[in-house]
Amino acid sequence: MIKNIFLIIDKKSKKSIYLLLFVMLTVMLMEVISLGLIIPVLSVVLDPATVNYYLDSYFLGIIFENELLPVFLLSGLIIAFLVKSLIIFFMNWKQNKIMYEINTGLARFFYNAYLSSNYNFHLENNSSKMIRNISSEISIVTSLINSICLVVSEIVVLVGISIFLFFYNPWATLLTSLILILLGLILFLVVKKRLNILGILRKKHEKLRFKNLINGLRGIKEVIISNYQKSFVEDYDKHHKGVFKTSLYRNVLMPIPRLSFEFSGVLILSLFTLAGLYLNYSSVELITVLSVWAVAAIRLLPSYNRISSNLQNIVSSKSALDELTKDFINFKNEKNKKDNLIEKESNLSTFKNIYFKNISFSYLGAEKKIIKDVNFKIKIGSKIAIIGDSGSGKTTLLDLVLGLIKPQNGEILIDEKNIENHLKGWQKNIGYVPQKIYLTDDTIKKNIAFGVPESEINVMKIERAIRLAQLNNFINSLNRGIDTIVGEDGIKISGGQRQRIGIARALYRDPLVLVLDEATNALDEETENTLLTDLIKSNNDRTIIMVSHRQSALKDFNSILSVKNGSITQIK
Repeated sequence: MIKNIFLIIDKKSKKSIYLLLFVMLTVMLMEVISLGLIIPVLSVVLDPATVNYYLDSYFLGIIFENELLPVFLLSGLIIAFLVKSLIIFFMNWKQNKIMYEINTGLARFFYNAYLSSNYNFHLENNSSKMIRNISSEISIVTSLINSICLVVSEIVVLVGISIFLFFYNPWATLLTSLILILLGLILFLVVKKRLNILGILRKKHEKLRFKNLINGLRGIKEVIISNYQKSFVEDYDKHHKGVFKTSLYRNVLMPIPRLSFEFSGVLILSLFTLAGLYLNYSSVELITVLSVWAVAAIRLLPSYNRISSNLQNIVSSKSALDELTKDFINFKNEKNKKDNLIEKESNLSTFKNIYFKNISFSYLGAEKKIIKDVNFKIKIGSKIAIIGDSGSGKTTLLDLVLGLIKPQNGEILIDEKNIENHLKGWQKNIGYVPQKIYLTDDTIKKNIAFGVPESEINVMKIERAIRLAQLNNFINSLNRGIDTIVGEDGIKISGGQRQRIGIARALYRDPLVLVLDEATNALDEETENTLLTDLIKSNNDRTIIMVSHRQSALKDFNSILSVKNGSITQIK
C-alpha cells in the first residue's frame, strides 16, 4: 500500500511527508516533556517538603532557592504545553496543506492523463469511471493517505509516552500496554474483512450510480418521451442506497474502538486506584500517580482510538487506491512508449499528398476487419466525398485520417512522412466536425473557440468562421449575439444551428484539412448545398474530406470514394 502511495504522489509531496515525520517526532518529545513535568509540579504543590528532594536530586539548588522552585516548575510546565500546542498547530496545518497538495496534484494529473490518452483508451473505458475516479476516488485516496499520517503520528506519540511511563512505572505500563494493544488488534481483525468488503461494494455502487446519472441526463429527451423516469430513478436509488448503506455500516463500526478504549481506560484507572489503596500509598503518592496516569490516559486513549479508526478507514479505502494505481501504471507505461517513440517536430503546413498504403483495421475483440488492404491517394486541395452504407467503415476511415486510431497493417503517409511519427504536427492542420456536435453550456463565442482561453480568443477569426458557416442571420437575431448561452450540449438551439457552430469551430482553426463526418445532415438540402459550395470556394488549397448520405451534397466534390465490405472504390 505504501509503495502504491509513493508511486502516485509527486516528489514534492514525498519531501513534505518526510518533513511531517520529523515534526511528529518533535511533538512526541514535547508530549513526554510536558507529561514528565507534571510529576514534580504535583509533588511540590501537594507536599512542599518534596522541594528539598528535587533541589538535591536534580542540582536545582545551585540555581534556585526553596521558594522559587514551584514557580520555576509551573513556568516550565506552562511553557512546555504552550510550545507543544504551537508545534501541534503547525503539524496540523502542514498535514492539511500536504493533503491539499496531494489531492489537487492527483486530480490535475488524472484529468490531464485521461484527456491526453489515445482514442482507443476512451473506446475501452466508460466516462463514468473516469468522472468517478476524479470526483470521488481521489478524495478517498487522499483521506487514506491522511489516515496513514495520523496513524504514524499517533504511534510515535504513543511510543514516546509509553517509554516515559515504563520508566515511571514499568509493570503497570507493560500491563496497560498489553491490554490496549491486544484490544486494538482484536477490534481491527474483527472488522478488517467486513470493511474491505464494504470498500469494494462502495466502489461498485459508486460506479453504477454515476453511470445511471449520466445515462439518464444525457438521454433526457428519450426518457421524457418514453416515460422511463421510474426505471432510471429506481436504478439510481438502488445504487445510491448501496453507496450510503456501506457508509452506514462503516459509521456503525467506527465508534466501537472509542467506546472500547474509553471503558478499558476507566477500568484500568479504577484498578490502579484500588491497588494503590491496597498497597497503602500515601495520599500524595496516590494523587500524583493517578494524575500522571489520568493525563497520560487523556492523551493515550484518543491515540488508541484514532489509530484504530484510521486503520479502519485505510482498509475500507484500499480499493480506491488500487483503482487509481492501476490507471496510473497504465498511463506511465503509455508515456514510456511515447518517450521511446520520439515524435519528430516537423512542419507539416505544406504537403502535396496523403497516402493510404495497404491499410487494414479492426476494432478490439472484432474478428472481421472493417478496413481491408486499402490503398488510395488524396491530393492537397482536393475535395473528397465518402459514401457507403451504415456500418461500412466510413467513420473508421476518417478516424484513421485524423490519427485517432492506428492501423494494424500498412501506413498513412503525408508525402513521405508516417503520421504516427508526426501525429501532433499533423493534427494541428486538421479541422474536424463529428456527426454529433458537442457544445458546452457556454456562449457561442466560447463554443466556436473551443478550448481557447478567453483572453486569447481572436474575434476576427470568430467573425470569419461565423460567416463561412452561415451563422450571421441566426446570431444577428439574438439579443446577446455571440455572447448568447447555448445551454448544456446546445439544448437551447436547433440541431442545424448546433451543426453550423460545430463547422465554425473547425474553421476557427483555419485548417489545411477539413474533415466533415455527416456534419450537415441536420440542415435542409438547400442550406446544405449553399454552405458546402461556399466552403469549397472559400479556399482552393484547403483539402475537404466529407462523409455524406445525400447525393445532392456531392455535386461540387471532385472525387467520390465508396466504402463497401472493407474496400474502397473510386467512383468519380
